[in-house]
Amino acid sequence: MKPQAEHKDSGLTLVELMVAMVVALIVAGAIYSVYVTQTHARVVHEINLELQEGLRAALNIMEREIRTAGANPERITSDPPRIITANANELHFTRDIDDDARSGRFNGEISQPNEDIRYELDGTDLIRETALPTMRRSVLLDNVAVLNFVYLGRDGQPTNNIEEIRSVTVTIVAESGQSDRGFLTRYTDDKSYVNPWDEDDILLKPQNDTVRRMQLSTNITCRNLAAD
Repeated sequence: MKPQAEHKDSGLTLVELMVAMVVALIVAGAIYSVYVTQTHARVVHEINLELQEGLRAALNIMEREIRTAGANPERITSDPPRIITANANELHFTRDIDDDARSGRFNGEISQPNEDIRYELDGTDLIRETALPTMRRSVLLDNVAVLNFVYLGRDGQPTNNIEEIRSVTVTIVAESGQSDRGFLTRYTDDKSYVNPWDEDDILLKPQNDTVRRMQLSTNITCRNLAAD
């Protein structure tokens, strides 16, 4: 009788199994890398969008109000509308903006709501304060690291003389309010935030933390001050 031929094992060898595992790990790693990149990009986009929306909303309100600082359509001569305080971190001004409903004219007084306004930074809250008819303080924007005002004269250059102010540059640096949510990629804020009118004036030095920040500035012409 002829001896029976031996049947070869049709399963995977150890080497083939190890190769398959390595290939699977490489593919899984590539998929995870793509997932990490896309997720991190989405998180960063959401944080930046949230910061930008908050900053723009606050600056839009400030721009509308500061533009009318000193509005005096009825030519009030006793304690006229004007800029009262003009510091780097505080702006206080008055304006006559409300019509007298009975006569259809401005009432010639600084006595109506939103005619006496002050902006300042209280801790990390950008405060809008109105003095009329009663004192009221509200948070215009929270998680603010910097509020800075630069006052410009008729020549468009910074001035410290309150009587010469014709426009105001407002700069705000806002924070995300939390560390970077990227469980994925470590972020470090090592940026210096500077005065747009003076690069040597550092408004906020590098914090070297994982909090995301954004700086926006806008220049506002005070139409009623520029008219004189």
